[in-house]
Amino acid sequence: MPRLSTGYIIAGAYANKVRRVLFALTKPLKVPSDAVVEASKNLNMKLLRILQECGIDKGDVVRIIIDFDIEDGEITWKWDTLSIEYFKRVDLGDKPKKILESLLKEEASPQEGESREV
Repeated sequence: MPRLSTGYIIAGAYANKVRRVLFALTKPLKVPSDAVVEASKNLNMKLLRILQECGIDKGDVVRIIIDFDIEDGEITWKWDTLSIEYFKRVDLGDKPKKILESLLKEEASPQEGESREV
């Protein structure tokens, strides 16, 4: 059974990735392009609704995996295999910079019992 996996992708770009991956997977199997377009449209419409209702932002990262069958040139999704991994983008602000400054200060100042003389 073939499996579509988008890899890690920004949520705002998943639909194009689904379509491209599906075309790549089905090309050697001689699936008609109109069947690929229809199947990717069907999946992408459902994914859009799922991502929206889960509150996933376009800048977040997702990985979508789903199995499918091909019968008589038609793609049938195995909905019970749908898996969506989701990674939230978090803005750390200037926190990393402050931590780095602290680390550099620690490095520059001599520790107890250490001598700076050479």
